[in-house]
Amino acid sequence: MISKFDFCKVKILVIGDVMLDKYYYGSVERISPEAPIPILKVSKKTSSLGGAANVANNVISLKAQVLLFGLIGDDFNGNEFKNILENKKIESHLLELDMPTITKSRIVANKNQQLVRLDFEENLKLTTKNTQLIKTKIINLLPLADIIIISDYAKGLINKEICTYIIDEAKKADKKVIIDPKKDNWELYKNAFLITPNFQEFKKATGANIANTDEEIELYGKKLIKNLNLTYLLVTRSEKGMSLISKNTAHHFKAIAQEVYDVSGAGDTVIATLAVTAAKGFDILTACDLSNKAAGIVVRKSGTAPIALNELEDTLIEAHEENKIVELPLLLKKINGRKIAFIDGIFDSCGKKTIEFLRKIKNQIDFLIIGLHKNPDATKLEDKIFLLAALELIDFIIVLDPEELPEIIQIIKPDVYYTEKNIKGEILWSL
Repeated sequence: MISKFDFCKVKILVIGDVMLDKYYYGSVERISPEAPIPILKVSKKTSSLGGAANVANNVISLKAQVLLFGLIGDDFNGNEFKNILENKKIESHLLELDMPTITKSRIVANKNQQLVRLDFEENLKLTTKNTQLIKTKIINLLPLADIIIISDYAKGLINKEICTYIIDEAKKADKKVIIDPKKDNWELYKNAFLITPNFQEFKKATGANIANTDEEIELYGKKLIKNLNLTYLLVTRSEKGMSLISKNTAHHFKAIAQEVYDVSGAGDTVIATLAVTAAKGFDILTACDLSNKAAGIVVRKSGTAPIALNELEDTLIEAHEENKIVELPLLLKKINGRKIAFIDGIFDSCGKKTIEFLRKIKNQIDFLIIGLHKNPDATKLEDKIFLLAALELIDFIIVLDPEELPEIIQIIKPDVYYTEKNIKGEILWSL
């Protein structure tokens, strides 16, 4: 089956703290005679990509291209890390320094009970020589990417000098920089396009004891945007979903996951999905909506498992098509007494101009309905439905024959009616 989302030409540059995640699984049946601790009988061990490398893993799992830059050591874990990258066909541009490869080993009993975590790392302080090597690597990689992700795990690579350098050089090249922050002081993230903190990271950055409410997120989010000259701020809020804040607007996305198994790596999935979909040309609201759904998938998995493209597509079909594709009788029940806009057409393309128009209309009404003209090519029609349904701006889609249009208009009686051909023009019909 050909994927409805074709990201094969999208290329993302991921810069950040790379790690190796190791898991030792087993069962506990007795206590050690040497000390009052459980004995784990190991039955399985796995190794996976962590930190910024997990972001790259999510990008490649969405069938997009990725360039990964990070620091590792010349050691056993570093070699294992490179082998995993090679097996996953992730293009890496690593710099080996005199340091241990950051490795986190987790001991897990009875499938999901984590007993202890072992961290192998050192506090890294970059020398002048290493800083210059890093800058040279980055400046050579920047022109190759559509969007740059900075995945900062506060392990030493992303200091103020390096972060400012990336953002400044990206601006010169007209490239967007998206940052997953871990530091409390966000001054080094100034002038970025978008930052994706979780609520606790956001709270620390504000310096205030704020509540996880829409109102507080909006108020303090707009202050941070102004102070740091950001374009957007996307706050992930656990069971309360996500909030996208800009200078003048705020949009809140409800949480998707029904059962949370492991939140490890969910932030990596969010930023990777956001970057890939934005680079493909999706508007920011749709990109955030898709990222929210992707996070809802990975938190149901164990460990730092990435989002797969087919999983995202399947979730979209469940979440959108079942609710948005409606027959006329059901549509009439759903829109009863509400202010609606109706736009009909073939929608062979849905670019930036169309999205901006839909957003403008959406702000004036309760429901936005698309009347999609039938097409003899069933596959093409299916793809159109899939992509239109993925747009959060659109509430319902009704598939129709063009000759049915006059009758449908009379039945629905929209407050505002446009045809796709006249999408830039005046209102054609209005009560």
